[in-house]
Amino acid sequence: MSLSLSLALLSTILTCLAMVEMGLAARAYPNFIKACCASTLYPTLCFNSLSPYASTIKTSHREMAHIALLLSLDKANAMSAMISKTMVGLNKDESSRRAASAMKDCMENIEDSIDELRESLDEDEHLPVSNEGADFREKMGNIQTWVSAALTDEDTCMDGFKGVSIDGNLRDEMRRSVLAIAHLTSNALALINSLNQAP
Repeated sequence: MSLSLSLALLSTILTCLAMVEMGLAARAYPNFIKACCASTLYPTLCFNSLSPYASTIKTSHREMAHIALLLSLDKANAMSAMISKTMVGLNKDESSRRAASAMKDCMENIEDSIDELRESLDEDEHLPVSNEGADFREKMGNIQTWVSAALTDEDTCMDGFKGVSIDGNLRDEMRRSVLAIAHLTSNALALINSLNQAP
């Protein structure tokens, strides 16, 4: 067998092996996400929301926590826009003033949550590579505090609707939206907390 034929054959074999390895790794990514999501309060939501990003997350705990924060922020921004749109209609109707006031309070809570999630993402960008040392612990503490505060603000949003007469469909839609944000944020917090133990 000639040297050029041997090199071509070797190159083909190496390419095939690399493709097999990439295929195996790509299948491992969703398994990694599923295993990490098992430690959250809402593992199915965690997996379903993060698995579309498996090729970005790969096997990175940090990337997964970062994307989880981004998803929470995205949902909170959508909720804020929905509340703003709904308030326009409620403010026109005199009988809906209490509902509009509750919506305004909820929107303020969601806006606070958005700010806290943004602060968390900003601090996450500056998190040291090593999960050891005072700088890591300080920044991690800040992230955990802000995400916990965001979760509290999301939970507080619905409290303002107790005893307020509001359309049942609107109340259900608000509740679903707030719970979706709170559940995503809860999952993000669990994944962030796991960074203290992650390699």
